[in-house]
Amino acid sequence: MVNRLTSALEALPDRKGSPSAEQLEAFSGLGREGLRQFQEAWQGLEPACRRRYIKNLTEAAQDDVQLDFDGVFRLCLSDPDPEVRVQAIEALWENRDGSLLRPLMGLLHDASAEVRAAAAASLSCYVDLLELGRLPSPRGEALKAALLGLVKDDNETIEVRRRALESIAGLEQEDVREFIALAYRAPERQMRVSAVYAMGRNLADSWQPMILAELHSAEPEFRYEAARAAGEMGLAEAVPRLIRLTEDPDRQVQLAAIWSLGQVGGEEAKGTLRACAEGTDAGRREAAEEALAEIAFRENPLNPLLNIA
Repeated sequence: MVNRLTSALEALPDRKGSPSAEQLEAFSGLGREGLRQFQEAWQGLEPACRRRYIKNLTEAAQDDVQLDFDGVFRLCLSDPDPEVRVQAIEALWENRDGSLLRPLMGLLHDASAEVRAAAAASLSCYVDLLELGRLPSPRGEALKAALLGLVKDDNETIEVRRRALESIAGLEQEDVREFIALAYRAPERQMRVSAVYAMGRNLADSWQPMILAELHSAEPEFRYEAARAAGEMGLAEAVPRLIRLTEDPDRQVQLAAIWSLGQVGGEEAKGTLRACAEGTDAGRREAAEEALAEIAFRENPLNPLLNIA
């Protein structure tokens, strides 16, 4: 292991193409000493090289779930280059380790707006833990205050504010709902789009009329978010419109509607999904098959295959 790590570290500055799978694997599961050696070598690389390498590590981890580069990604949260910091945040997206909460919250004050936005978005999983009562109160309250502080900060960029809103929307609390309602009336289009997303994440019944209305929006981005929100909330009233949206001019809206029909279920939804699954469009077929499988599981979790036909 030491020899392999040493060899991989020596190859880090190599700019002649992508690293080999073996070189990347050498950085999986590094202990304290291995991470110290990695950091020492990493600091000597040019920013462009570090960006390229962390992208390689991220892609390798996505292809092989056995690989664990989280130690490396944690180090990269403090990289001097903002693009590397953003990539590190995104690479740690599925990690809900409590020890990550403090550094991620620290990045809410990063000099780079892109880093702040990425950090705000990544904290959504900790908001979910807070809503479930699985995040200790002092840290949970600090998290809520930090995200709401960003949402309220008129001097902050729209991108950071909207990502903070989307994350905090997971709390089913009255003050959070008030901020979602304010965002829905905001003059900035992107804040309104995020408000529709937040409605689906927040799950309050009071959002249903707005979601149903946005399914008819002239703007595809609003239709897309409304379709996703309808699925998140399981709105049976949305099924007729969702069926029509499976033929929307916008491809992403089509796929969102198909996904949502799988979340809502019912005979009408299944009929439309079967038709999509028998079509010639490979992307729509795959999405419809996954949606039908979701319905089957919900109807018979012990043997979902019985309900697909």
